Amino acid sequence: AAVNEFKRNYNAGGIDNQQYDAFLKQFREYINVEKPSFGSNIGYMFEYQFGYMYWRYFMWNFVGRQDDIQGKYTDQNGNWLSGIGFIDEARLGNQDQLPSDAKNNPARNTYYFLPLILGLLGLIFHFSKDKKSFWVLLV
Repeated sequence: AAVNEFKRNYNAGGIDNQQYDAFLKQFREYINVEKPSFGSNIGYMFEYQFGYMYWRYFMWNFVGRQDDIQGKYTDQNGNWLSGIGFIDEARLGNQDQLPSDAKNNPARNTYYFLPLILGLLGLIFHFSKDKKSFWVLLV
């Protein structure tokens, strides 16, 4: 009851962030209320935001997609999939033994790295022809 009342007061603007922090510190033995350091925020950004979220989305568009199930950082759903057996098997396990609903998922597609390779070749070609506009386009 006290927690719900506190939430209502905070959402209504009656409690500021310092009071919120003080309230959480009362429950220190039950929850971790320490503010993250700048270093841990940067680590999170590179590991999760860039390393997992951005890289996965990038690879969906240029390599292929496993399925349309919302993946979590710790599970095997929602990953990128190349269509090249030994690469996919090393990352995701044996793809030949999947159930039929996973194999026939409408979101499942494989591009065999072709869009990625063509994009990289295009970058190299552009760089070799016009370095000035290459850097503008890259930015």
